[in-house]
Amino acid sequence: MKRWGAGLALLLGVQLLLLGVWWAIERGRSPEVNPPVAASLVTVDAAAPDLRFKRVQGPAGALSEHQGLVVVHFWATWCAPCLEELPALLAWAESTEVSVLAVSVDPSWSEVEDFFGGRVPAPVVRADAEVARTWGAHTLPMTFIVRSGRLEQEGRGALDWSTIEL
Repeated sequence: MKRWGAGLALLLGVQLLLLGVWWAIERGRSPEVNPPVAASLVTVDAAAPDLRFKRVQGPAGALSEHQGLVVVHFWATWCAPCLEELPALLAWAESTEVSVLAVSVDPSWSEVEDFFGGRVPAPVVRADAEVARTWGAHTLPMTFIVRSGRLEQEGRGALDWSTIEL
């Protein structure tokens, strides 16, 4: 019985020592050591995948209906960075001639309508998660800049729309 007690005490002591070392390391870390990286647009050159989407009211749509420059932005109501970025994107959309498709990947319109208090802005459309995967939007938010059917730029993460010039 004494052997068990000594072994158990040694094991507990080692665990407490490791916990203390971990705590000291974590306490000593500065938040500035690894600051979050601001998302930015990177250049790509590829054909834009097909994008079919639903509107809250009116007929379904497709990317092919939009000519020229189009911002395709995938987001969801449960995505915290999306919720921070979305108001800035929608304000930017109102101040520019660029077509914006803010594509929600929520499972139904009810989440989107609840989020906007029943008044969904015109740029907000909905598509299923499979469409987002086809576009390579495996993380949210994800933004693609499309010009005449070609992907020109993409951005993973929340963008600062006050600095975007297309």
